[in-house]
Amino acid sequence: ASICIMEVKEVHSLTLKVMRLSKPVFQLAPHVLCEPEDIPGDVLAISPFAPAGSTVVPGVKPGTGIGTDGFGLTSFLQLPNSFGILYLGETFTIYISVNNNTLLDVKNVSLRVELQTATQRIRLFDNSETPISSFGPNESDDHVLHHEVKEGGVNILSCAVTYTKNDGEKKNFRKFFKFQVMNPFTIMPKIHTLQNTVFLEALVENITQSPIFLESIRVEPLDIFTCTDLNSAPPVTTPDSIFSLSRDIVYLKPNASRLYLYKLTPKEPDSVDAKNTNVIGRLEVIWRSAMGEVGRLQTVPLQRKLGQDDLDLTLGTLPSHIVLEQPFAVQCFVTNKGTKPVSPLLCVVKGHGHDGIHVNGHQVKEVGMLAPGAQTTLQLEMFPVKPGMQKVGGLALHVFDQNPPSGSTQHLPRAYNFHNLADVFVQSG
Repeated sequence: ASICIMEVKEVHSLTLKVMRLSKPVFQLAPHVLCEPEDIPGDVLAISPFAPAGSTVVPGVKPGTGIGTDGFGLTSFLQLPNSFGILYLGETFTIYISVNNNTLLDVKNVSLRVELQTATQRIRLFDNSETPISSFGPNESDDHVLHHEVKEGGVNILSCAVTYTKNDGEKKNFRKFFKFQVMNPFTIMPKIHTLQNTVFLEALVENITQSPIFLESIRVEPLDIFTCTDLNSAPPVTTPDSIFSLSRDIVYLKPNASRLYLYKLTPKEPDSVDAKNTNVIGRLEVIWRSAMGEVGRLQTVPLQRKLGQDDLDLTLGTLPSHIVLEQPFAVQCFVTNKGTKPVSPLLCVVKGHGHDGIHVNGHQVKEVGMLAPGAQTTLQLEMFPVKPGMQKVGGLALHVFDQNPPSGSTQHLPRAYNFHNLADVFVQSG
């Protein structure tokens, strides 16, 4: 004969209830339009602020019409009947209630609430150090907890209750609530560098299922930069409107996007750190939902792509008047952007379309020892041999490895080529 084993679920003296608190939404009711007077028509005509000359719906007395009810929007608010959608940057508010539904007292009641993300465990509430000494029948212990959600993906809310029964037996139980945190935006940054000035484009797209209002989008730059907002504009006011539209608050429908532009300039114009750093700062977005709930989102550090070369070669100011077969001088700035001291050689590279302007003098020059972040200046003399638009370049920096790989019989240099440094116009004498 087979034996059936039944698992008996343990019954506890306490119950735990958890509910997410969120603002209500407008209740929508489908409106059946059967008669001509049911048609909303010109809604502004029945408004006390209706412009002059508006037509009135036949059979409807101005000022007493159907209003927004004709569109299915009632004057009632509806409480959410589900967990809903939680977006990254919103404040997660929960109501937790521990109840004693028995006729006996319990002792030493403690509650521990934690939020577990993919990378960390955050403690929201814990009274285990000071538990409730006596918890009588029909008593409840209520808490409202707030937490700003800063990590997307799957989040797990863990609630653990510990207590001692009337007969001295210690009991405990835990409940888990899993929910998904969605991303409200896609932010696509583009970074453009013009000498030491950095321009940041940020395309913000609403990927939620409802409209949102962007209150603030600003850049938090590094300490070595100063940020200028290039999106500011004066408020726009319509002539006969009772509302003042401000461009500071932007209305974004689902799947709509908006482009923002910022300029970052170094606090010290000749700062080497500002030129060589790849991180420029963060972007912070503050928005509100349709019911006024506030969300705050901060991006990861924004990084720009710097040249992979450890050495950089730039030219100084070129003469404005260059004549054929008349030499002119130019300054070259060599910068060590690496982490090790180097002693490069400046060499002339033939070809690559630079036969219109030649370099006078020796084809190889010693730059000297350069410490990390250091810069030195070299003087070169150029000789134009062709008229018209010509390229200045054909230079290279060679660095010899002081510690070649084992088994190597010769030191091969690393070459940093600079084929096109500037374009100049050569006049034909």
